[in-house]
Parts: sequence; C-alpha cells; structure tokens
Amino acid sequence: MTQKLGFFPTPYPDECLYSIFCRYYVRSGISSPTVATKRFFGCDKSLLASTVYFPRKLERLDYWVNPESGITGRKLICEHTAYPYHAISYVDDIYRRMEDAIHDGIPQDGIEYLIRRMIGKCKYTFTGQYLRYCPECAREDIEKYGETYWHRLPQMPGVKFCPKHRCGIKNSSASFESMRVRIYPASYVLRNMDGRMGCLESQYGEEYFSIAQETAWLLEHGRKFGGHKPISSKYRRFMRKQKYADFHGTSIDRDALRHDFVGKYGEAFIADLLPYEGDPLYWLRYLQESIGFNLRPLHHILLMRFFAGTVENFFNMEVEEELPYGSGPWPCANKLCSHYRKDAAVRTRIRKMGDEVWAWFECPYCGMRYRRSDPWQSFEEYLKKPCISARGFIYEERLKECLSNPELSLNAIADMLAVSYTHLT
Repeated sequence: MTQKLGFFPTPYPDECLYSIFCRYYVRSGISSPTVATKRFFGCDKSLLASTVYFPRKLERLDYWVNPESGITGRKLICEHTAYPYHAISYVDDIYRRMEDAIHDGIPQDGIEYLIRRMIGKCKYTFTGQYLRYCPECAREDIEKYGETYWHRLPQMPGVKFCPKHRCGIKNSSASFESMRVRIYPASYVLRNMDGRMGCLESQYGEEYFSIAQETAWLLEHGRKFGGHKPISSKYRRFMRKQKYADFHGTSIDRDALRHDFVGKYGEAFIADLLPYEGDPLYWLRYLQESIGFNLRPLHHILLMRFFAGTVENFFNMEVEEELPYGSGPWPCANKLCSHYRKDAAVRTRIRKMGDEVWAWFECPYCGMRYRRSDPWQSFEEYLKKPCISARGFIYEERLKECLSNPELSLNAIADMLAVSYTHLT
C-alpha cells in the first residue's frame, strides 16, 4: 500500500502546484528528490517540472491530503495550476473532459492522458527556461507568511511585469532543465534574490503590463468562457460587425484585419511578444478555420483586446451585429394586404449567391413571400420590380373570388389583384 503523506502544506494564493510540493519537501526532511518524487507520484519518473503549470497525478489526492482539509482536486486545478488560463484554447473534448473531472471529481484512472494532450497543445519547452518571480511579491510573502513561494502568474508566457507592483519579473537560478533531478523551494532559491526594479517605462513596458493584467484575469476567470467554441463564435460576430468578414463569416478580409491589427500593436511589439522565425502573425489566417485549435492564449489575449479593449470586456460584451437588409420586421410587398409597405414581414432565409446577398421575407398577415438580392437598394425602388416567391393566402382567396365572376377578363383580374404575372417567380 502506498504510504500517505504525513501532511500537505496549505496552498497560498496563486501558488503553483510545484511550489506546494517544494514546501512539503523542505518540511518533510527528505533529502533525496528521487525519494520525494516517488512519495508524491508513486513512481521514480520526475513530473515536478510540469506541475508548475499543470495538475499531475491528482488521482493520488487521497494520499496527499486529509479529506477534512478542504483541499480538493477542483481547488488545486482551478487555483494552483494554469488550467483556467489555457482553458480558452483547448479543443472541445479536452475542455469538456477536464470540466467533468473538476465537477465530478478526479476519476480513479486519473487525467494523465488529458494532461499530456494539454502539454502538447500548449507547446511548452521547459529546457532553458527558469522559474520566475516578482521581487515585491516575494517580500510581501515573507512579511505575511514568513516565507516566499512560486506564484503562477510570473511563469505565464508574455508576463514581464507584475500587474500589482508594476515592477519587472525576474529569472531565478532554478532552470526547468535541472528541475528534472532537483527540487527548488522558493524560500531557498530567493534568499539572495535580485531586488532591482525593472522599469515599466522600458521598451513596450505599458504593452507588457497590459498583457500581465489580462493573464492575471484569465488565471482567475478563464473557465467562465466555456471553452474555445463560444470565443470562436464571438470572434466571427466581431469580424462581421467590423466588416472584416461577410455575414456568413466564410470570407475574411485578411489584409484589412492584419493591417488594423498591426496598427494597434505595432510590428516591433508583436515580434517581441511572439518570436517566430517566420511571420509572427501566421495564426491570423486560421480565423477562417478552427480558431480554438490553432490559437494559444496569448493570441486570444491580443485578439480580445483588439476587438473589445480588454479580455474582461470581451467576455461581458454582447455583439449586436447588423446583417444585410438590417433588422426586422421588414415591409410587406403585397398591395392586397392591409400591412402593405408597413413593417410586418419576417426574414425566413438569407444566403450569399456569388457577389449578391439573397434574402427571403414573408408577411404573416397575407402569406406573401418575396426575395431581395440587393441590400443597398431602397424598398421603394425594389417595389418597381419585385420578385415574388409565393403570393400568399389573401391573394389566393381574392383570385378565387375573381375567377368565380364570369364577367371579369384575365386582364381585369390582374389589374384588380395589383400583381403583374411577370413579377411572379
């Protein structure tokens, strides 16, 4: 039977899962990282480096904590890993299965398969990277708790300034490469920390400060979006509203979108934030395809700020877009109807036909259906040559009355019905 941990440190605010294990390592008196890793995970293979970002082996939670402690898998995932931040870009099945685990509890067979897919999706490269910290946050931790710890926020991509203290984030001496064989408690590593304040007025300081603010918001609220699908749908509504895409969202003016995107952020900042051997904005072309599958959280942050100003605004904002022909109701085109030229008809269908946009409308008071193909043509101009798809029940009733009168010729009937046969399609 696997030996249970004698205790489990109470997690601090924004503390990453790796840091909690580090504090256990210090207090337990275990001298071997290998032994500690086996105690944590039940195996010799080191998984600690990835717990900076992801929940690992949470099916062992019963071995780590007392059920009365109030520490749950949900709490560890949502408050001590980067899952809420990354949840906005996970493909649907990963997001759905993770949310099920959060809601129902970690299954006995664990979530390791999902975690491996999450790591692959995020494309994290631990080699050459270092655990990072805010000097002012570390000082506050020591004053409040008597020790400092590794926070989640400084480890996130693109975070170069602390949104709370407006000072620069620093690299520690603890590298991800060496974390494969060593454990680095923050209280040890940061004893001689570099306390020099990074200047927010440095190049791109305000831009990076905004990225840090958005990242902090996502770490707390990212799960509220409900995965990438609602986000993708809202992007398309924004693009239609701002004329980057047609009303179906199938044709995107990438050149205009890119031009305005670069105009907002600047090519130099984009290249600095998203270093890439080729085009750092290659991912914009995916906006016509599978948005959630191809975009990373940093891409989403930039897009949400581009469309709505902030990530929080993007979440709260309802996009009211105007489709071709405006919003209903629309005028009735039937001279026999008491609602002729009055707003009574509803739109039943709309589609793009080559360079034209066709829409069909129906009046509930007479049953007439008509089609329009030019959104910019006035209704008065359209009435000079309407395209009638169905004449409706009032027309049919009046036609029966006229046909039952033997004294009326066909021309007289046509005049009475006020509809030319040449207009019927």
